[in-house]
Order: sequence, then C-alpha cells, then structure tokens
Amino acid sequence: GVASAAKVKLRGLPYGANLNDVLNFFRGFGITEQHVTFGVNSDGRPSGEAWVAFSRLEDARRAVREKDRHHMGDRYVELFLLNEGGSVAARRG
Repeated sequence: GVASAAKVKLRGLPYGANLNDVLNFFRGFGITEQHVTFGVNSDGRPSGEAWVAFSRLEDARRAVREKDRHHMGDRYVELFLLNEGGSVAARRG
C-alpha cells in the first residue's frame, strides 16, 4: 500500500471500469496503481466502488472538488472524502 494522508471513495463506477479508467479519471493527480483499491461484492464481482489514496490531504480535497459527479464512461461518479477512520468526513462549509 501507499502511505496516505487521505482517501477518496468513488461510487457509481461503470460496470467493467478498470485501473486505467481510474488513472485517467485522476490524470494530473499523480495517482498510480498502488493508490487504487477496487471494491468487490461477496460473489467477487465489482461493487462499483473504489478507494484512492492520496499522499496529501489538499490533493484529495481538490480531487473531490474537481471530479465529483464527473463522468467515467456513461456513468457519473460520486466522490467522497474519507477521514482516517474510513468513514465519510463531514463537509465543513
């Protein structure tokens, strides 16, 4: 894994989205394959979720700001900034 200051959860990935799709989505953020984790259902199929580790909290915040509800393929992807415990951080105004 990668030492991360913050993680961003992606929800609503298109079925069959792969590592390259996620790397392209975050082009310019310095994300590599070591930063990306895909969720799977109990039957081993993709859950449509992924987690991306960022080494700097500012980068994670910027990713959410710039990429939330952007499209990947034919789906729009929701982004959530997670705090260290893994739960969704409250959006402070």
